Amino acid sequence: MHDKTKEINNKIRKLHLSLLANKNLLKYNSRFKDKQVRFLISKILILFDTNYSIEQLVELEISLMQSAFVSSMYVDKLLLSVDSLCKKYQSCNWKALGKFLYLIFKTSTYYFDKKHKVPNIFIIHGEIEINEKKREALNDFAISLEAVETDFNFYIRKILKWVK
Repeated sequence: MHDKTKEINNKIRKLHLSLLANKNLLKYNSRFKDKQVRFLISKILILFDTNYSIEQLVELEISLMQSAFVSSMYVDKLLLSVDSLCKKYQSCNWKALGKFLYLIFKTSTYYFDKKHKVPNIFIIHGEIEINEKKREALNDFAISLEAVETDFNFYIRKILKWVK
């Protein structure tokens, strides 16, 4: 499992350099202000399948950067990418994980903007309600992952470590 972490870090580093070479990094960093949401979807896809090429990941991150700020922005990208994952992971509840990632994106944007005193349009309800929705979405994904993976805790811990 340690080798997998090293491989993920190497691919993310290459992805970062690729975006820098494409001159999209500045736009990307302004869209995903907080470091905890940068390259999050790529990290998760590499975690489940290390066969993704850097070109595929760059294309995915650029399309995510250009998508609208809607609740399905992560869901759509995950559902499109699931087809190339290992067969055993295709039955997981990727829609729930996409909702979880969107809520992480929302709250990280909120806290980043609050720190810099910028009004934020993404928080309409209280933070407690958002935290409950995040917990429910992650639990739905974890339950579906537990059905197909004996070491599902490793995957959940990794995801939680990235979004902390």
